[in-house]
Amino acid sequence: MRSLSPALKREIRAFGFLYSSITCDFMLPERADAPQSFDDALAGFAAMPADRAQYELARPTFFYLEEDAGGPESMARQEVWTKIRRQLDPALAQQLHDEPATVQARVVEMLAAYWEQSFAEEWKRLEPILAEEVERAHALDPIDLLGAVRAELEVDPAQRLLTR
Repeated sequence: MRSLSPALKREIRAFGFLYSSITCDFMLPERADAPQSFDDALAGFAAMPADRAQYELARPTFFYLEEDAGGPESMARQEVWTKIRRQLDPALAQQLHDEPATVQARVVEMLAAYWEQSFAEEWKRLEPILAEEVERAHALDPIDLLGAVRAELEVDPAQRLLTR
């Protein structure tokens, strides 16, 4: 976080409601068995119709707080917007209401900038390691895999961290 630009840090704080308590559905792959790159997921959200993006962005502020929150049609209800406004900065809530495509573009820009500034380089190192582990996992019985992984783990007791 220290190396991120001040503007990006402000956007991360402004959109904290998207990932502080839950993970928004639009941030998750549609199917667990369908691999999706970060770029593909971001492009999918960017291409989403603005009214659907409005719902997806607002959903964490009201959906889990009521028994029958409804789907995208709930964005027409005043009580839903009252809940949204209680949880968001007033200017952001108004922009989400009036200009959902603008807020959608802000989120896309924030996520792309965060990826680039904080994780893209590390991903180049991690992705081949993870791909190798996935291949290994497919080749083993799950119980055997668990035993193999546990045997490889080392814990640094002073830091209470896994070292490998």
